Amino acid sequence: KPDLPVLQNGRQVALEDTIITKTHNIDLIALYNRFRPAFEEIFFVVTMRSNDENASVHPQLCKYKNVLCVEYSELRYADLEGLKKVVADLSQRFRNRFAYFFGDDGSQWLTDGMEASAVRRLEQMEQAKRDMETEPFE
Repeated sequence: KPDLPVLQNGRQVALEDTIITKTHNIDLIALYNRFRPAFEEIFFVVTMRSNDENASVHPQLCKYKNVLCVEYSELRYADLEGLKKVVADLSQRFRNRFAYFFGDDGSQWLTDGMEASAVRRLEQMEQAKRDMETEPFE
């Protein structure tokens, strides 16, 4: 819901101060209309399960030029090499889909170094998840 507080490192911040926001709200038009005035453009990356008959993401959303739809199964990986491949593939899809805004050569705005950084952050997230699994639930 757009009215929920936006947290960054445990502290509330204005949405306009963030670069990337994760939400479970799939009313993209409402989100776009509300927050577009604060940004030059807004992009959405939507994960979906097209074989789920109860899916809440309508395939029509994927036709908007500022929306990249990704099948959930395409984000799964089993090891570090698989993770690197997922990040590289998703980065290329992002470059291709949003080239109309950023320009054809995405190497300036989505570099290999950024991909490596994404892999490291995802590895750290996976480690934190594993660490939490061993903690007692209180």
